[in-house]
Amino acid sequence: MHITAKNQIAMMKKAKQFLFLAACAMLLSGCSLLTTDEKSNEPISGIPFQEDEDGEWGMMSPSGEIIFVPQLESQPHRAYCDRFFMKEEDGLYSLYAAETIPYKVNGGYLGVNHFIKDRAVVVKPGEPIIIIDKDGNTVKTLDTVDGKDVLRVKVAEDGRMRVETKDHAWGLLDADGTMLLPPRYGSLWYDNGLVLSNPIDEKKWSSEFLGVPEKMTDHIMNIKGEESGIIKGTKYITTAIVDKGRYLVAYKTRKDDEKSFGIIDLTGSPVVRPSNDYEKITDVLDGKFVYFDGEQYGMSTLTGETVLEAEYDRLWMLQGSDMVLADEGEEEDRYVGHLLDKSGKTVNSRLYLIDSALSFDALDGEHALLHTADSIYVIIDRDGKEIPNMPYACAVSSWDRTDDYVETGVADVDDLVESLDLTIKGFRNVELTMTPTEFFKAMKEETHLYMCEAARERMFYRRSQLKDMIEDDADAPEAELVYDLTDSEGNMTLKCFYDGIIYYCTPKYANNIVKQTELGEYNYEYSYTTQPMETLEVYFNNSNLLKGRIDLLYKSLLKKVKPMGKVIEESDGYIMVYKGNDMLELRKDTNCRGVSLCFTLIPKDSEPSTSYAAKQAKLRSGLEEDCPVILSK
Repeated sequence: MHITAKNQIAMMKKAKQFLFLAACAMLLSGCSLLTTDEKSNEPISGIPFQEDEDGEWGMMSPSGEIIFVPQLESQPHRAYCDRFFMKEEDGLYSLYAAETIPYKVNGGYLGVNHFIKDRAVVVKPGEPIIIIDKDGNTVKTLDTVDGKDVLRVKVAEDGRMRVETKDHAWGLLDADGTMLLPPRYGSLWYDNGLVLSNPIDEKKWSSEFLGVPEKMTDHIMNIKGEESGIIKGTKYITTAIVDKGRYLVAYKTRKDDEKSFGIIDLTGSPVVRPSNDYEKITDVLDGKFVYFDGEQYGMSTLTGETVLEAEYDRLWMLQGSDMVLADEGEEEDRYVGHLLDKSGKTVNSRLYLIDSALSFDALDGEHALLHTADSIYVIIDRDGKEIPNMPYACAVSSWDRTDDYVETGVADVDDLVESLDLTIKGFRNVELTMTPTEFFKAMKEETHLYMCEAARERMFYRRSQLKDMIEDDADAPEAELVYDLTDSEGNMTLKCFYDGIIYYCTPKYANNIVKQTELGEYNYEYSYTTQPMETLEVYFNNSNLLKGRIDLLYKSLLKKVKPMGKVIEESDGYIMVYKGNDMLELRKDTNCRGVSLCFTLIPKDSEPSTSYAAKQAKLRSGLEEDCPVILSK
C-alpha cells in the first residue's frame, strides 16, 4: 500500500490541525468549473507536489491552496474533478478522492484516463474497457461499438473519445460512450468539435511503410459527420487541429524537399498561405500564431501583422492569456527565458523554463503554473505576479494519464502466436533470406501491420535524415519508407503495431564504419548492402494488450520454437535452437519488460556459440515472471 498504516495514523492525528483546509477542498468539490460546452478542456483540480526531493507527495489547488499535505509515498496523477489515480505496489492503478485526507475509492485498473465531465475510461486485467463515474461505478462497458469488438480508445479533453475496433476502423463516442460517428473510417483525428477523417480504404497512417501519405485526402467534418470541406494531399498535408478547432496547420513540400507551413480554415482554404518564411508553426490561438523561420521564432497575426519579431530561440504561448514564455538565448543548452506581455515587454525579472508550464486554460483560467530557472514551481495570476504563501514545490507531478490510449484487457496470447506463422527463418512473410529491399516490399504488402503513433511522430524527421544518407544508393529502399536508425552498427528498427501490441523488427541493413581523423575526431560512414539479412529481431513489450502476459507469451512461443531444431541451450527464460544455417533465440529480458525472437544466419559449416548460449541461459535462468501484473488465461 502506498498510504501506509503509519501514515494513516499520522494523518488522523493531523486531521484537527488541518480542518481549516476542508474549506479549501470544498471549493474544489465536483466539476463546477465545467458547467457549459463553452469551456471544452477539463481544468486540473489538484496539482501533486513534493517539498523535498524523494519526499512524500501532497496536493495543491490551481490557486496554490493546500488540498492535502505531503503524505503519499508514490507519485499520484494530477486530480481532475477531485479524483486522481495512483499506481499501487501490484502495478495496478487505484482511484483516490482528492480531499484533506485522501481515501481510496476503487482500484485494480490496468490502464486509466483522467476524469472529464465526471467520467473516466479505465480497464481491468482480462476485461473490456469501461467508463466509470467518480464513485468507481461502471457507467458503460465498451466491449463492442456498432457490432465490432473494441481495441482501444483515446479521450479528448472535452470527453469525446476516438475508438478503434479490432478491424482497425475508427469512430467517435461521447463522454458516456454513446456513438457519435460509427467505426467506419481508416483514420480519424478529433479536437474541439472538429473531425478529420479518411475512408477506410485510405488508411492515412497505415504502416504499409509508404511514408508521408501525400495523396491522402482529409475530410473535414463536425461530430455529426457533416462535411465542411476536403483537403487533398496533393495540395496540403495537415499536421494539427488548432485554435480550439477553428483552423488546421498544413504544409506544402517544396522542390528542395523542405516544407513551407501555413494555416487553412475548415473549408480547406488558406488563411495563412504556406510560405518559405514559415518552416514550422507551433502555436495558433486567438488570431495569432508562433512560427519558426529557420533560425529563430516569432509571432504574427493571421492577417500578417507582426506581434513579435523572429528574434527568439523559443516561444511558447501561455494559453488563456496574452503572455508568452520567450527564450532569448541567455543560458546555453537550456530553454530558459522571460515572461513577456503582448507588446514584448518582460512581465517580471524571473527566468522560467520554457515548455515546462501549466497554462491558464489548463488550470482554472485565473492561474498558471511555471517552473523557475532555479528549479522551484510558482503560480502566477493573470497579471504575471507570483502568488504569495503557496507551498514550496521542488517537483510537481506531470502525470495526468498513464497512456495516450486505454486498450482492452481482453487478449488471447495463443491466437497471437498462431498469427505469426513462425518458422526458424522468420515470421509471416518476412524471412532472413530477404534483402533489405525485399524486406520493405514485404512490409508494404503486409496487411496486419500498422505503424504506432510514436513512429508516426518521428516520420518526417527520419524520412529527411535517411534520404540524405541513401540518395546515391540505387539499391536502397525508397527514402520515404518509415524506419529508424538506432544503433552504432547501423541496424534499423521498425516499430510496428499489431492489434494493440507494439513490437520491433530489426533487419541488418548497414554497417557503420567509424574512421578516426588525425585530429582524433571520429567520422561515421554507412556502407549499405543488398545482401540477405544476417539478423532479424521481433520484440514484444510488456505493454498494451500484452501487459501482464509476457510469461504466458514466452510459454506459448516456447511450444513453437523448441521443435524447430536442435536445442543448444535452454533455461526457464531462454532457449537457442538451430537447423542448417539458421539459428533462433527466444529470450525474456532480464528486466522482465518483454520477450524477443532473434533470427540469425550462421556461416556454412559452423555451429552456434555454445558459450554464448550458456551465458544467455544463465543470465535469464530463474527470472521472475513479468511482475507486477501476472495474468492467467
